[in-house]
Amino acid sequence: ENALSSDFLLASGGKGRSIHIYDVKRNFDPVGSVCGSAAITSVKFACNGRKILTSGADRLQLFDVVRKASSVRLSPS
Repeated sequence: ENALSSDFLLASGGKGRSIHIYDVKRNFDPVGSVCGSAAITSVKFACNGRKILTSGADRLQLFDVVRKASSVRLSPS
């Protein structure tokens, strides 16, 4: 299990309190998601693609991005 900086991933978040990860090279297929506790206002990948920082109505949160064969797992750092 490792995150690759060469992956083409897109992250989104919003009022639905979830962060969704999509694989751009696979027709924007959803490859992972995680639920937050409040609306997500911002999502940003670290330069190496191994972490995602999110801000929401309630707090900032940092996630490790773990790339598996056909999915992505986000775990709190």
